[in-house]
Parts: sequence; C-alpha cells; structure tokens
Amino acid sequence: MQHDCDCLVIGGGPAGTALAWQLARRGCQVHLVDHERGPHSGPYETLLAGVRPLLARTGQIGRAHV
Repeated sequence: MQHDCDCLVIGGGPAGTALAWQLARRGCQVHLVDHERGPHSGPYETLLAGVRPLLARTGQIGRAHV
C-alpha cells in the first residue's frame, strides 16, 4: 500500500498536531500518524501554561480549554 504525501508527522500530541496543522495550512499534503486510533475523547497529554503563545499564534486559543 502506498500513500503519497509531502510530510509524514509521527505523533499526534500537541507538538505533532500543531506541526501537521501548520504544514497543511501552507499547502503541504500531510499524513499524521499516532499510536492510538481516534477520535480521542479529550487531550491525552498535559498542556502546560507555556503552550498558550503557540495556541495564540496558530489561532487556536479560543478553541482550547486552557
């Protein structure tokens, strides 16, 4: 089985998801691979307070419960 993409992101935690989202916004065909099969009922990693600037830069601050 072959899947064509510009970028393969391994890990669906906060960093991997943010990277995949940013690449897709720039027109890349992105595949995101995680060890769990979604959808997840909620975050499965802790988001520290330091992630707030990243969420603000990516336009997600209003979508996340932080």
